[in-house]
Amino acid sequence: MKFTPTTIYPQVRDGYKDYVNLYWYSDDYDGDENAPYGADYTVTNSDGEVVFAGHVGTDKTYLRWRGVDDSGGKVPVGVYTVTLTAYDAGGDGHVLTREVTVATGEVLKRDRVVANADTPGRYRAAARGNCDVRSESTDVLLACWDGKFAMVTFTLNIPAKRPDNAQVTKKYFMYGKRECCRRGTLTKKVWKVDRDTIKASMKVTGRCAYRIRGVVMHYTYTTRI
Repeated sequence: MKFTPTTIYPQVRDGYKDYVNLYWYSDDYDGDENAPYGADYTVTNSDGEVVFAGHVGTDKTYLRWRGVDDSGGKVPVGVYTVTLTAYDAGGDGHVLTREVTVATGEVLKRDRVVANADTPGRYRAAARGNCDVRSESTDVLLACWDGKFAMVTFTLNIPAKRPDNAQVTKKYFMYGKRECCRRGTLTKKVWKVDRDTIKASMKVTGRCAYRIRGVVMHYTYTTRI
């Protein structure tokens, strides 16, 4: 029997090692006559109490245990023993035993927020003189033709669904490219407002144009698994 992983974290259903997969096979199986013919299995805790048991049918060589007992409740943290008796067509049983650790803990996770012209409520725009700010698909285009200025300011926040310990890392930036002309100025600024917010602004003046592709903010948080 082989299984993976040897330690699971089923207390929080977040997709990170929530279950263990068990596979069994035998070198004695030889064609249909000795094909797998079902298996009985039990999961016992450190006190020897059976918390999960059952049977899989003919031709099944696979079992997934999600760290639950027979009633579907989550089992406590600890070391559990999986005992499997796999049968062949002749009725011979092959007993296999493995240990699985059910654990919990905290991990550091990373995520990011991305904003562009297609993200509602993320930016404010202003223009004076012969200047313009407009959305083109997911881009924001700032253009001036000897005007006073065109300016955009983005505000990015860590999503409210994240834990209170979430905080912005040092990795945040605006990306794009100059579209036209050198007879003007570009002023780009990206700064951290507090632990869960950044702002990013771009200002063009004179005769100049700049296309903002987007703004990216990375953040980290710890969560229980």
